[in-house]
Amino acid sequence: MDNNKSQEKEEMNIGQIIILILVVVFVILPMAIGFIIALFNNSSSSLGRHPDTTWYDSPSIG
Repeated sequence: MDNNKSQEKEEMNIGQIIILILVVVFVILPMAIGFIIALFNNSSSSLGRHPDTTWYDSPSIG
């Protein structure tokens, strides 16, 4: 009886950990991507002010 209860708790903890990882991935990844894009925009602004939007504005990708 006690063993079954502890196994259930472990499974719940694993599920909570997976949900936490998913939340962290979906929250931090967009922030990191935005930060990288901002860095690229700052570095390319010194070369010449032209917004590099071809990779997500082109309809052929989607």
